[in-house]
Amino acid sequence: MTGTTRGRALGLKLILLGGIVILLGIPLFLVGILSWERSSREAEAVGEVSRSVGGPQTLRGPFLVIPYSFQTTIHETRDGRQLSRTGRETRHLLVSPDTIEIALDQTVEMRHRGIYDIPVYTLDIRASGAFVVPELASQIPDRAELDWSAAGIVVIVDDLRAISRRVDLTIPGRGRLDFEPGSPIDGDGWRGINAPLGSIAPGQRLAFDLETGLTGASSLKVTAIGRDTQVSLASNWQHPAFTGGFLPDTSEIGPDGFRASWTVPYLARGVPAVWLPRSGDAATLEEQAFGVSLVSPAGGYQRVGRALKYGLFFVGLLMLCVFLIEARTGQRIHPVQYTLMGIAQVVFYLLLLALSEHVNLVPAFAVATLATVGLSGFYAVNAFSSRPLGLAAGAAMGVVYVTQFLLLMVEDYALLVGAAMAFLALASAMVLTRQVEWYAVTQDGRPG
Repeated sequence: MTGTTRGRALGLKLILLGGIVILLGIPLFLVGILSWERSSREAEAVGEVSRSVGGPQTLRGPFLVIPYSFQTTIHETRDGRQLSRTGRETRHLLVSPDTIEIALDQTVEMRHRGIYDIPVYTLDIRASGAFVVPELASQIPDRAELDWSAAGIVVIVDDLRAISRRVDLTIPGRGRLDFEPGSPIDGDGWRGINAPLGSIAPGQRLAFDLETGLTGASSLKVTAIGRDTQVSLASNWQHPAFTGGFLPDTSEIGPDGFRASWTVPYLARGVPAVWLPRSGDAATLEEQAFGVSLVSPAGGYQRVGRALKYGLFFVGLLMLCVFLIEARTGQRIHPVQYTLMGIAQVVFYLLLLALSEHVNLVPAFAVATLATVGLSGFYAVNAFSSRPLGLAAGAAMGVVYVTQFLLLMVEDYALLVGAAMAFLALASAMVLTRQVEWYAVTQDGRPG
């Protein structure tokens, strides 16, 4: 390099490497699109299987339903003329159980659709509690009439196809109630089953026992339907994610599954004991529903997507490691060689995506890392014409991939780890190039 400025050449090469890294962002973006497409395909498979078993389930009920009617004016158009007539409109009041205890026994199994495994479950439901019939005169409009003889019981489910066996609800002195599809409060996404109860009176206490079964997929939630609600859930699934408006009071997770229990007092649920359907109270119950999502440990699309967000940073970091070795040793690496090693890092994400569809993320990441580091290290040995330098480059890449793995596993601290990694990379570059005379001219090509 006689008669040239090596420091200036290194500076220009560093700028060129920056351009190469930016260009490598294009194939990284395409891998990201592929990851999104595969994730969408998985979601379609989950949706198909979920629909066959009823999908995510939210348990609502039983509720005591009492109709009331009032006189109203009905406006209608006939032959282009506006007509009015007097009629009666019927609405319903919902009464929550005074107390309810719900015991849920969930059995989860995997269904296969193509390469995807989808957790589905069968649910045994046992509930017991009591209604205390309130005085409702103050809850209805003036001149409205309550029909105490037409009271009923309503249970709301997301999809009637999810009911896997007979709904047995018994009330002492009234026997077992017979349910029919539909209910007087269907609407706004609610659909249920109903059973006539017969005549009731204010102050009456109606104890009940309920047994039934449901099927579902992905998640299970329960609404705080009682003035005081107690729920216990036992499952054979080892990877629960507790979600919703209330976290469990107690939970135990082990190799054979998990157990959890919730207690929701009346005031905490924020809904009165007597309320109207299709009101804000129904929305409040929905928002505060609590339960569990069945997290699949093999599902790696989310973490692969998160890895791709840092992809450009790590590709640039790996290129910087090789550049620093070149700057310190005086070895010359051609931009084409840098480009090939950068493409190898892009292919790493493609390997990670493909492997994560068949195995858990940890072995997928390990195999993709070993393959990429091994290939890049072998290539670096030949690019530097030195086994020690090539092995040093491979070791630096291994450290970078270990750091990237930590970013994926500690989501809450990802920003901290990434910021620390960026600072250390900058500090290393500044320390290792502190003696480079970027404008110095020498005859032998070495920094002055």
